[in-house]
Amino acid sequence: MDYLNEVEHLKPAVVEAADRFILPRFRNLEDGDVLNKGDFDKTVTAADMETSSFLLDSCRERFPGSFTEEDMDDRRFEHDTLWSIDPLDGTDEFRRGREGFGIQAALLERKNGGYFPAAGFLYLPVRKTFVYATQSEGPFVDDGHVIREIKVPISRNITGFQREIDISKELDEFYKFMRKKGYEVNSMNIGGACASVAQMLLGSPYPNLYICPRPYTKEWDTSPFENMIARAGGFISDLYGNQFTYNRHDVRNLNGFVICIGYEKGRVMSWIDEFGAENLLKAV
Repeated sequence: MDYLNEVEHLKPAVVEAADRFILPRFRNLEDGDVLNKGDFDKTVTAADMETSSFLLDSCRERFPGSFTEEDMDDRRFEHDTLWSIDPLDGTDEFRRGREGFGIQAALLERKNGGYFPAAGFLYLPVRKTFVYATQSEGPFVDDGHVIREIKVPISRNITGFQREIDISKELDEFYKFMRKKGYEVNSMNIGGACASVAQMLLGSPYPNLYICPRPYTKEWDTSPFENMIARAGGFISDLYGNQFTYNRHDVRNLNGFVICIGYEKGRVMSWIDEFGAENLLKAV
């Protein structure tokens, strides 16, 4: 299978969905456009739901097991290859009129008893920009005019994230811990996972450490980025260093996640182990 071609095949539908269902509601939501979602999630908008339906119609003919955050059932386990789609990552930013949102998806393949990303992309509707990669190609950025391969500069200083609408005191304590170890540490606010990973890959500046200690991120918050991050020289795992598998029965990332570019995995995990992953996960 030509994985890069599968991404290219879906790109026009993603752009159309953003232009039809997301951007017209950006900073223009009506009362009936926002619903309570329950579980770990807080809200969902009409933009989430309509984008979900449109993208599933676009990919289920070829990959009938495909699912979204808003539409999935156990029939997905009957298929070896399928799209896992988050139709609107960063819903809280979108609802507040902030730009830290996007569409993201991973093409998952069954192997070795689990599902793993063969390809993935993110799309930033406001910037009209794609970032994508396969296991062997990329990461690429497509701004609608030029497609180029991404080269991420490596910094030994640490720049992480702190989400303004969901402040983690535990994460602040971890940054203080790293400063005491002699590292120069800064943090910035971008938004959801989609916008944050895009910032890591596109800059500028280039954050290089993304720790999410929350239990309500789910597998579509990490699977689209696995190949992008690996191809850029980084890694992604849970806060105990475990590799993710996908299309799970329980889709929650209950042990959080960490993404880093510029420091080897063993070193980053030694920081987290010394601080205590359980101390970060107190954020639950």
